[in-house]
Amino acid sequence: MKRLLILFVSAGMLFLPAALRTSPATAADPVDVTVTIMRFIEVQNPDPGPLQGCCGDYYGRIRIGANAFQDNRGDQVESADFSPFWRFTRTVDRSLGSIPITIQIWDADSSFAAPDDIMDLNPIDGVQELTLIYDLNAGTWSGDTPANVGFSQGNGDHGHFGLFEGGEAGKVFFDVGLGSTGDIDGDGIPDGVERFGVRDSNGVVVADMAAMGADPCRKTVALEIDWMAGAADGHTHRPKDAAVTEAKNAWSASTIPVTSPCPYAGFPNGTGGNLVVDVSNSIPEAAIEGLGADFDATRNANFNSARRPYFHYVVFVHDQAAGTSSSGLCCSANKDYIASLGSWRTGCVSAGANGTLDTTPTGDDVIVGTSIIGGPDRTCNSTKAGDDRQNQTVGGGAADYEVGTVRDQSGTILHEGGHALGLGHGGSEGTNYKPNYLSVMNYAFDPGGIPDKTNNNFRLDYSRSALSTITETALSEPAGIGDGNAFTAWTDLAGNPQGGRGDTGLDWDNLGGVAGTVNVDVNNDGTCVSAGVNGVRNTTPAGDDVIVGTSIHNGPDHTCNTAKAGDDVQDNPVGMVEPTPLIGYDDWSNIKYRAALSVNAGGASVNHGPDITFEEANTNQLFFAAFFDPDLKTTKDVDKADATPGEALAYTVKVDNVGTGGAEQISLTDTKPDATTDIRSLANIAAGGTHSESFSYTVPCATTDGTVLTNSATVVGMNLLGNAEINTSNNTDTAGTTVHAPVLTLGKTATATVNAGEAITYTITYENTGGGAASNVVITDTVPAGVYYSKALDLGAGPQPDTVTLNGDGTRTLVWNIGGVAAASGAKTIGFTARPTLLALGGAVFTNNVALDYQSTAGCVFPTLRASAATSITVVPPSKNPLTLGYWRNHSNEWTPEILARIQATDQRFDGRDGSTPNGALSTAEVAAMYTPGGNFPKILEQQLLSVYFNLATRRINAATLISSTTATRLGLTNVRGASIYAMTTLLLPVNVLTQSRYSSINTVLDEINNNRSEIY
Repeated sequence: MKRLLILFVSAGMLFLPAALRTSPATAADPVDVTVTIMRFIEVQNPDPGPLQGCCGDYYGRIRIGANAFQDNRGDQVESADFSPFWRFTRTVDRSLGSIPITIQIWDADSSFAAPDDIMDLNPIDGVQELTLIYDLNAGTWSGDTPANVGFSQGNGDHGHFGLFEGGEAGKVFFDVGLGSTGDIDGDGIPDGVERFGVRDSNGVVVADMAAMGADPCRKTVALEIDWMAGAADGHTHRPKDAAVTEAKNAWSASTIPVTSPCPYAGFPNGTGGNLVVDVSNSIPEAAIEGLGADFDATRNANFNSARRPYFHYVVFVHDQAAGTSSSGLCCSANKDYIASLGSWRTGCVSAGANGTLDTTPTGDDVIVGTSIIGGPDRTCNSTKAGDDRQNQTVGGGAADYEVGTVRDQSGTILHEGGHALGLGHGGSEGTNYKPNYLSVMNYAFDPGGIPDKTNNNFRLDYSRSALSTITETALSEPAGIGDGNAFTAWTDLAGNPQGGRGDTGLDWDNLGGVAGTVNVDVNNDGTCVSAGVNGVRNTTPAGDDVIVGTSIHNGPDHTCNTAKAGDDVQDNPVGMVEPTPLIGYDDWSNIKYRAALSVNAGGASVNHGPDITFEEANTNQLFFAAFFDPDLKTTKDVDKADATPGEALAYTVKVDNVGTGGAEQISLTDTKPDATTDIRSLANIAAGGTHSESFSYTVPCATTDGTVLTNSATVVGMNLLGNAEINTSNNTDTAGTTVHAPVLTLGKTATATVNAGEAITYTITYENTGGGAASNVVITDTVPAGVYYSKALDLGAGPQPDTVTLNGDGTRTLVWNIGGVAAASGAKTIGFTARPTLLALGGAVFTNNVALDYQSTAGCVFPTLRASAATSITVVPPSKNPLTLGYWRNHSNEWTPEILARIQATDQRFDGRDGSTPNGALSTAEVAAMYTPGGNFPKILEQQLLSVYFNLATRRINAATLISSTTATRLGLTNVRGASIYAMTTLLLPVNVLTQSRYSSINTVLDEINNNRSEIY
């Protein structure tokens, strides 16, 4: 009968459409399809009789497409509820578009009289098997179950084929997927579960994994996180959304490859690995819960067992044990763990929506990543700035805290999760603090992350590559660790923490320089003995062990030789050899996935705990906070506090790094007083280092007196991670120079009115009212044409000019080379006299102009100062009794100095006529020489002209006196002025046949004037 049944089922193939009977050997587009039986639950026992066991002996029988049935009768399971994850795979032709799939579950019987029984999986009466139609392009199915539902329960079709056994009801949980495993990305979770959810024993979805972000083509690790709440002070241990996001992002950014192309439309939906987190249930607060009976009870009460094959169960508790701030503990059931951050730090301020921290920490608060946490006093002292978030109130402490910062929580999720996935504190083993192991599993980076130069942050990450092995007894300083993205940390010879870039040489021993090979306990695991509770070391080191602080460490042989004394603590036993070498490890490539289909599903986890404490993590993060905390201080000096226009100023800008971390990408901007800038890039400055730059600036000549020229210098820099320096309050300094410029004033006065020929008194006033001395001061006075100046006739108070120059236009230039004029030295005057010509008509105005030129002591030339003063000529009524040439020749007693001065001012041709050197003044000897009888035409004419001047000087006539005679009329002359000027121009001509008449005629006119024959009064 068993044979008949099999033949009957096989014969069903004959009735398939021809397209579905295509042989795999002739498949045009071959593709593997896998059916996975994930769970079976016996609803009715197919073997209820005595001595037949608890339940059926089950196996699966599956037909995929036109292929023959496959069964696994040899792997039968005797259980009423089991999760075998049986996989059945066949190759079919994708070009068919869809194929049928038949699923059967059988109870194996050994007797011919009691053949194998098929279980009823189908709720339709009379049908036991499930028949599905599978879409080979979409990877979806429909048929005897609702679309893409991997669950079915039969209704119990008893007495199948007329027998008394068979057709008992059962529940089957299955999945159908493309590929040879049913888990195309190899993460241990069937593709259909990731796409369509986890179902409980009644087929109800208890984890919509697709909605949670699962992806069949990215390796997925799923966590259910429950948390404690209900503490008296109101705090909750619910992980922050941002922490969950950070952990998920770390997986997405990993080096785990995706399956691409993905056979399922819309996938992969990201890069890297995929962390699915369901923050699920709140549980009552308890002061203590570790991994044990309490944890088991919590899991049993809150974690749906249907999730067990796919999820890790995580609980955020308060503390795992009394008196410890250990962050977490792993593992229960090889995959579950706790995070215990109830005694961790206060998160005071964190970055806002823009992701940038705007707040500067106060008190002993410190920056960790993009947050500010309470420092050693564990109290929040910082008030948020900008769009930052105030997580805790200022002053908040023990009763007002978050249970860890975002990074504390996300780091702990990954660290403890790493243990669950097979990672130790050294990757493949437990050696901690290896500088060549850049992973959150390493306490140096737990939970804060790995300082990452590429991303300018602390990267939450497992290690991405196996860095080269290093041996502590032979550390190559030039080689470093060979990572181009990250910074690492280690311990130097003195037991002090150090840090450095992974792609540079490292000064392992901190003795200066990076050269050669050294012997250093870089992960500080060689402590043999440490001081006891009294803090005093009582032990003397033995062998080559060395003292480091209050501890004794193993020496160059890396073996503990010292036994403790007194109340000291024996940290490592005598004879303990420090682990070496330190091996690098690639975490991401070696993660052991624990979901049901994974080859490591039942493998051992790395049980570890209690893990890092708040105190140890805080110490590590404070080190990094200091290591990445440069503080650039700018000091600016100028060589001159006081300067004059045109003077060069020399500035020195000193940039000191007074912080605890190195600075790079340093830019110094020097802003000149005129707002122009000089921007310079500076070399990196180590903590405690300094750098100086020189700048120059010339005081502009136009700078006004008393101006304070301010030169400012501002430095900006980045820390070694490429983030902006935190404290910028001391990044700018200024240097001021007060400008003392000469400010000269110039004034000019003149006698308002004078008679023709009489002295005009001129007064020049100048003063330096500025704060700076003037140099090269030159005063230039222009005496107008018609006004005569000579030093000999100068009656002024002086000083007399240095030079006097007669110009072609009849003006005279008087120059005083003053030189320097001190600042605020008071007003100074120059007084001199000059005389207008006797030929000036009444009402004539003579304007005198004066100019002052000067410079600063540094050579700046300032605009010329100018002033002027005018004098009007008044008319003296003539006495109307001019005297003849003979009279003036013979009356020397009337040749007074004043009269002679008036004549000299009018005509300088007589100066020096006695053979003396002309000196600017007319003497009696020179007049007498002129009046000597005899001579040619010019001599006679000059004598007549000189006599006219005497008559003018003695006010007998004046320049405007009218004249009329036959000769004057013929010459067109109407007054004394015109006749005199005609005579002057005649005297410029040589005497010849052409000019004799002119000489004769003007001589006649002048003789008529001197004899009072032509005047009209």
